[in-house]
Amino acid sequence: VAIVSRHCELVASASAQRPSLPALLLFLLVALQPSWHVAAQPTGVVTSNSTQSVLYRVPVKSSYLEPVNCTLDFDREVVGFNASAFVITPPDAQILNFEQLAPSIYTFQLAAKVNANISVRLPPNAVRDTSRVGNNVTTARFTVEYFAYPPAVSLRLYGFTGHRTNQAKNQAYLNFNSTTKLNGSTLFDGSMVSISPALAISNFEQVNDKMYRFNFEIKFTNASSANPDNVQCLSPSAKLPTKNSTMFRCSKCPHSQRCTLPTTYPTLALDHQEFPFALVVHGIPALGMNETKFEVFFDTLWAA
Repeated sequence: VAIVSRHCELVASASAQRPSLPALLLFLLVALQPSWHVAAQPTGVVTSNSTQSVLYRVPVKSSYLEPVNCTLDFDREVVGFNASAFVITPPDAQILNFEQLAPSIYTFQLAAKVNANISVRLPPNAVRDTSRVGNNVTTARFTVEYFAYPPAVSLRLYGFTGHRTNQAKNQAYLNFNSTTKLNGSTLFDGSMVSISPALAISNFEQVNDKMYRFNFEIKFTNASSANPDNVQCLSPSAKLPTKNSTMFRCSKCPHSQRCTLPTTYPTLALDHQEFPFALVVHGIPALGMNETKFEVFFDTLWAA
């Protein structure tokens, strides 16, 4: 009798602890309720494939002098949204011509007054959808490299200080202070460099997006007219005797005067001379860069 009584107590206890079917269903409803009621947050994406005047076939990564055209697409309609919702760096960068095309589509331009990486983003709670649900994480991130000034270029002759050489064969370096590459395309090559009087340029190559190097060789004249005995000493402001004459410094004339010979190239018959050439880096319109001219000398007076 005692054994049977104990068995009945255990069964009764187990039955009391087992949840009823309605209680189990209620538990499941409560447990699953958050996943049913948490609304997805609004998300935005900023894209660009053009600047103010140029349409590219690839996303814009950099721009020279021109505002970058941007489009912001949200995954749903948003309300009360304007340009002030963005965080933009650097502080002097600007959002221009902000416009709503649709409740989920906006356009604007990015620009800056200095060379800078412009970055925009929408921080948490910067935007809300029509159900007043806000973004709880940062969205609509976008970065573009912006150049407010055209690149400037400098010239260096390997092994020499300044733009003077006493060697016939030379290697030159062109250094730009900002990139010559724009949205995947390099906009500078050897055809954009020339030397006058004409000297051949060879082995032109790009070192990186800001540096190029090439070789050039000084041409000399053997014309009898370039004999040192034909040197005339003239004032620097004097008119050249002939259209083929060149005025330059040499050891046969006083320092205040210039040597003049009917030749467009230096002669090795002169022991000491400072013969001028003009090295021209032609302009790069897409980068807003104008032509730059350097005076280069074959210099046996004081080149070092």
